[in-house]
Amino acid sequence: MNRVIARLGAALVRGAVVLGALVGAADAGGALPPRGSDAPPIRLKDLDGTLVSTKDLSSRTLVLVFGEFGHDGVKQACSDVMDVLADARVEPGSVVPIMIVAQDTEPTRLKEEAAQGRFPAIVLQDPKRDAFGAYRVLVVPTVVVVDGHAKVTYAMPGFVPRFKEILAEAVLVAAGKHAVEKLDQLVDAGAAPHASPEATRAARLVKLGGELARHGLFEMAEARYAEAIALAPDSVEAKLGLGELMLKQSRLGDAEPFFKSILTNHPDSLEAILGLAAVRVERGDEELALAEGSVRGVIEKSPSNARAHYLLGRIREKGGDAAGASCEYRKAAELLLAR
Repeated sequence: MNRVIARLGAALVRGAVVLGALVGAADAGGALPPRGSDAPPIRLKDLDGTLVSTKDLSSRTLVLVFGEFGHDGVKQACSDVMDVLADARVEPGSVVPIMIVAQDTEPTRLKEEAAQGRFPAIVLQDPKRDAFGAYRVLVVPTVVVVDGHAKVTYAMPGFVPRFKEILAEAVLVAAGKHAVEKLDQLVDAGAAPHASPEATRAARLVKLGGELARHGLFEMAEARYAEAIALAPDSVEAKLGLGELMLKQSRLGDAEPFFKSILTNHPDSLEAILGLAAVRVERGDEELALAEGSVRGVIEKSPSNARAHYLLGRIREKGGDAAGASCEYRKAAELLLAR
């Protein structure tokens, strides 16, 4: 594992050329526009091709959700936004939720995806990532609350503790119904206790690595995970990220040590158990039996674990049991659709 991390020095340098401005902005004072700053105006087309400008909505509170339709975290964030806006304390029509997606996909297909979930009525397409860049969005979902004077009230990268409560309070502060001190108290109460600057930065790098991996930028994702491990050597999230990234690239020998390292200190980590099982499934032959034992153990503890059922399907398929494989794949799909 140490050999793998050492090899990543050159990748860190190459990745810095592309991501230096973003990571530098995060180090200089947060990855998002600070509270009280001017909210960058957004001017993009919606999914019907109509040009929408946030300047035309400047007298109203805006809740901006940056994300993608297929992302589970984004789905939950949008659902929370809609719940907050249905709160009796929020005056109907006073707050406008807007989702910004960077997917370079045909609007008709995006409209179909939007219809499958609980998303804001206004969805703006940002294929060139102009708005994403203006708001310095590093992870999705990112939610930014903007008041009627076009000032940033609060911005949340990813899911923070007590996400929904903080969002509701930020909306009420933006609407002038609550004092900002109450929002500060809520944020402080939900903050992770005694988090060191290194741990905070490592967590941010892990999130960034995940987003890069989702977009196929594997080399840069690997560099971000390696940097996170250098800052926080015991970071389970960073080791999981690197292990899964190498698994995606069929680098089985590199992936295995990360999963084993996690299991040394966290033997009950289902993610690491399944990661190691996935390595063994890909190797096949005599390792299939070991993989099956691990996967069945996970299913006993967590019957609704979709990945476990998928891996059991792979094991069945490699063993020549087409019917059994199909059954497990179906279970995995049903579990994913039920989320």
